[in-house]
Amino acid sequence: MRSALHNALENPAEWVPVLPATPGTRDADLAAATLTVLTGRVGDFIRSHGGVVELVSAHDDVVTVRLTGSCSGCPAVGFTLHARVERALRDLHPGLRALVAV
Repeated sequence: MRSALHNALENPAEWVPVLPATPGTRDADLAAATLTVLTGRVGDFIRSHGGVVELVSAHDDVVTVRLTGSCSGCPAVGFTLHARVERALRDLHPGLRALVAV
């Protein structure tokens, strides 16, 4: 148990947040689409640059993410957020109203 916990703590990029949305609701669908984007090619791109992006919330067609690692203070973070994350997310969830970083 101890070694499994230690291994999990060493790999935060593999953590999957538990979201308080009811399955099958619009918020749950948005959260699932966001996790698909963040664990797929877009997330791989961010991780390859030493960044970490995590889903904070998905509510009323607004997604909030937290960017850490090398994303903090990076001058290209706005471009990455909107040109990569938002574009990929809109492909999966066209009703997206906003993508916000905290």
